[in-house]
Order: sequence, then structure tokens, then C-alpha cells
Amino acid sequence: MHLRDLRKEGIVNYRHDPIDQRKKIFYLNADYLGSIDSNKSKILKKDQTKLMIDEFIEKGDVEYIILLTHAFKSLLLEFGMDISPVLQKIGNHIGEYIFSQLENDDLDVFTKNIAQYWLKNNLGELSFKIGNNIEITCIDCFESKESPILGKPGCHLEKGMLEKLFNMFFNFDLKIDEIMCYSMGDEKCVYQIQP
Repeated sequence: MHLRDLRKEGIVNYRHDPIDQRKKIFYLNADYLGSIDSNKSKILKKDQTKLMIDEFIEKGDVEYIILLTHAFKSLLLEFGMDISPVLQKIGNHIGEYIFSQLENDDLDVFTKNIAQYWLKNNLGELSFKIGNNIEITCIDCFESKESPILGKPGCHLEKGMLEKLFNMFFNFDLKIDEIMCYSMGDEKCVYQIQP
């Protein structure tokens, strides 16, 4: 690719050198969005971050949290930033926080508790098929029902919550995949959990 092509695509731009007008100084045509500093990531300890998230969930209205998450996710997508891993990690924290409210040794009771929590907090209507794998279907999913069709799964927060809930129930890490999603053009969201 040549500089001319990059300029045509709006990726780079140029200005004339203030000393020698025959020279052009090329630069990336982008907005500053932030930076990553591995030294600063250690300022907040993991426990402090978890405590802040727990306090936010405890004090916050679930619908407000959902609205805030949608707004944040949409704004970042406008800048071309995919924060799926971050949303899944936040979902893990939420799942860990609510586990004690839903916990039961009986898998059927546990899944009913999860479904009731989802309904009570307007997160969607969950149903479970339990066999060799666990299949979870969510109708009216809070995370993707109103989202545009992106052609890929979009429920990273919910996936993180469910992942953590079932990891804690079974006391080992499980693999969870979203195989259907509103943001893929489907009429529901479906997750499969496998050992």
C-alpha cells in the first residue's frame, strides 16, 4: 500500500515541513483514545477492583447498570474498540458476587434460582437443558436484544456471569460458548457449557 492510498482511506495525513516546504511530514490521522501502562495497572490491587465492582452492584439498580454498560459499549464501538474480554471479566466479577444469593447443592434448584434472578432483574428469561452438556437459552436478553446485528455473539457480560456461576457451582473451570445471539440475527441467545 502506498501513502497515496493511505491518505485516500483517511488513515494518514500530512503537513508541510515549516522549514523546507518541499518536504511533507506524514502522520496518523486518529483520535487519542488512551494508553496502556503496565506499571499503572498495579496501582489498584485486584481485591480493590473487586470491592469497587461489588459495591457498585450492591448499591446500584441493575437496570441502570445495564443501561450504563450498553452506553459504554456503544461509545467504544464507535471508536472501533472491542472490549469483549473486559466485559466478560466484569461479568465474572458479577457472577462471583451473586453466586452466594443463588447457591444450592442441587443443580435443578441452582438453575431455577439463576432463572428467577434473571427474571426479577429484567435480564431475560432463561431456560436450561441439562445432559452431557448444559444448554442455556435466554429470551429477551438484556445485553443484545436491542443491539444491532453484528454477525457475531455480543453477550460478553452475560457469558461472564454464567461462566463464573457454573465454575463456582462445579468447582472447576468450564468452557462456555455462545452459539446463537440476537446480535447474530437469531431470535434468542443460546449458550453451551462443556467441561
